[in-house]
Order: sequence, then C-alpha cells, then structure tokens
Amino acid sequence: MTHPIRTVMRLLLLLPLLLLLPLAGARMTAQAAEPTVDDAKQALKHRAFPWYDAANDSLRPLRPPAAKKPEDPSKLSDKLPQVGGNEFAPLLRLLMWGGLVALLVGIIVLVIWSMRDLEPMLDPSQEPAAAIIDLETLEALPEPTRGVRDLLAEASRLAAASSFESAMTFFYGWQLVQLNQRQIIEVQKGKTNRQYASEVRESQPELTALFRQSTCLFEDAFFGNLPIPREAFLQVWEQRHRFDIAPKRGRR
Repeated sequence: MTHPIRTVMRLLLLLPLLLLLPLAGARMTAQAAEPTVDDAKQALKHRAFPWYDAANDSLRPLRPPAAKKPEDPSKLSDKLPQVGGNEFAPLLRLLMWGGLVALLVGIIVLVIWSMRDLEPMLDPSQEPAAAIIDLETLEALPEPTRGVRDLLAEASRLAAASSFESAMTFFYGWQLVQLNQRQIIEVQKGKTNRQYASEVRESQPELTALFRQSTCLFEDAFFGNLPIPREAFLQVWEQRHRFDIAPKRGRR
C-alpha cells in the first residue's frame, strides 16, 4: 500500500512544475521575438523618411515648403498655345475682309429687293399722266395734298421712304382727281367719302372694292393716325392703273 501512496505524492509535487513550464516557454519566446534597437535602426535605414537622418542616426527637422511665387501675367501669353500660327494670319485676315464685303453686298441687295415692289408696274411712258386740277377740285381734296401738282409722284416718293401713311393720303387724293376727270364721281367740297363710294358703285362697279379699300386705308391714316402696313398699301398701289380707264357712263 505504501508504493501507490508515494507515487501519488510525487505526482502531486510535479504537477506545479508541469503547469509553470508553458508560462516560462511563452516568456522566453516573447523575449526572443521582441525587436532590439539595432533592428529598429536597420529598418529605418532601408526606407527614406524625411524626418530621419540615417547617417547621423538622429531626427531631421521638418520645414514647411516655401510658398510658390506667382508667375508674371505678362509671361502667361507666351505659354498659351498659338491658334493657327503666324503662317495662317494672312488667310484669316483675308477671310475676315471677305466676310465683311459679303455682308455689305447682302445688305445692299436686301434693300434693293425690298424697294422692288415700290417701282411702277408699268413703264414710265405708260404711267398715268399727271392730272390738271382746277381750283374747285383742289379745295375739295384732303388738305395736305393741296398745292402739290403731281399727286401720284409724291405718293411714290413717300412710299419709297416707307412713309405709307402720307403716301396713302396723296394716293387717295390722286384717285379722287382721276375719277373726277373721267366723270365717275363729282368732287365737291363738303362731300363725304361714302358719297364718293356710292357714285363709284353706280358708275364703275368694277372699281367699287378697290376704291372702298383705298378709302378705308386713307381714313385710318388721315383721321385715325393709324399705321399703314406696307403690304396693305402695296395691295391698292399696284392696281393704280385701273383708275386710268374710260367710264362706262359719265355723270356729266
């Protein structure tokens, strides 16, 4: 019985030693793995750090970078890319002048084209002759037209200047003179435009619509001070040759 008891007592004495052996091994392993100062120096030498001086094994002071001096603005143009180069300068100048000349020619053509519709539809030799206005008829005409010998020529001049309101006044006065001379109407002081329109309808029915349209435009311009559109004026102006006809039946 004594041998088993001794064996157990020995095992109990060895048990603390067995428990301390792993701790001692771990400590020795940790001490072996801990880097030394020399290891740290070697690591610093292998990499270039701006704050470490490897030759003197000391710290190097860090200074902030110096502020960049702004460039001279006059020199910036030298760095800009030159478009086209000097060899293209004459060509660009030629294109610029060519475009300017083309623009001026286009404006002149546009002005001539816009005035084309204001030229007489007939040849000057076929244009209705200026009527001789007697004093009684003259006093019955719209006031601005009195004292003007050639009413149609004045209307044409004003239309060419785009003064269609005044042009319509003279054109309407010319119509009254033409119709009076052909005995379609009888121009008298104190008569109304409605009375003239009634006489035209009786003597020359085919002129009724044209004369009524002219009367409306004249009244808008003369009494209403309203603008006369260019298209509306040309619509009656281009039919002025219709007033140079012989009446179907006269009133006198």
